[in-house]
Amino acid sequence: MSTQHLPLSPIAAPFPRWLTLVGCSLLLAGLGWVDFLTGYELGFFVFYSAPVGLAAWYAGRWPAILIALAASVTWWLADKMNGVSDSSRFFFSWNLTVHFLAFVINAVTISKIKCDVDERQALIIEIADLRARASTLPPCPSCGAPIPPRADSAAGRMTSTAG
Repeated sequence: MSTQHLPLSPIAAPFPRWLTLVGCSLLLAGLGWVDFLTGYELGFFVFYSAPVGLAAWYAGRWPAILIALAASVTWWLADKMNGVSDSSRFFFSWNLTVHFLAFVINAVTISKIKCDVDERQALIIEIADLRARASTLPPCPSCGAPIPPRADSAAGRMTSTAG
């Protein structure tokens, strides 16, 4: 089921994607600043996941992956400005890659959960519509239960089996 034409979830953003990305970028900048102020000995890794998660939920997978990259660079810059230097280029690359992959896992997982929530809500709406339409069917003369519709092969439309 495609999620392009599905209704928005109750907590979906009433603002455009670009605004979500700007907000997440500002949040990242603030987190980077606080990370810099607290020094490299206090780990802020988990807090960088918040803008990634928000971007995944409100903007989608690919924008969230972009924010994941920005979160990795922001974390690295905060440490670099605090005087942290890796003993080799390998350790620098390793740490940056591990942080980025962790943020990407968050982005992909949260955006998948959002898609599943949207699909579930669309199914709930469809079931409610079907139940409402079923309640308008004429009842069975013998038991009083609604008679399910059947396809009328000649006309290609749904008709009641009572008639």
